[in-house]
Amino acid sequence: MTYEWIPGKNLNAKSIERLKYLAPKPAEVMGEAWFMGEQRRIFHELDAEPETIPLSILQEVFAEIISGIRSFGAYEEWVDWAHYLVPRLVHRSGEFNLSALGEVLVGAVLQVSLGVEPHERHRTYCKDVLETLGQSLMAPENWNDGRVRVGTMLCRSNNNPARY
Repeated sequence: MTYEWIPGKNLNAKSIERLKYLAPKPAEVMGEAWFMGEQRRIFHELDAEPETIPLSILQEVFAEIISGIRSFGAYEEWVDWAHYLVPRLVHRSGEFNLSALGEVLVGAVLQVSLGVEPHERHRTYCKDVLETLGQSLMAPENWNDGRVRVGTMLCRSNNNPARY
């Protein structure tokens, strides 16, 4: 498969819809990965629509998904929530708190996809991820005449003396 990233190209709406269709909302909200006490943190905030969940909560959720899978394996609740949330949040990938939401979305996709054959998801899974999350850095709001708009992605300031 060949793929080109083209500045200013929008996300593929059909790919987003296909990813959403194949990942319905899990029946129960997920819990934290590092549960060693008597009470396990359950993310009840996930009962809300993904578009309304505060970025700080989403970053916590994805930190648990990523570290949980890396440390304990691909528990179904974390895998299911990652597949459900990513296509519903990809349009928010440029939102920034401590880091861009897109960074943790990529981390989650990598964790849930490592060691899984693409045909085990659906035959266009890899293409759909590239056409959505992979294309999010190329969104029109991040570019001006083919050049990166400083401060919209990756490097959030122009305090960059080396001009990287």
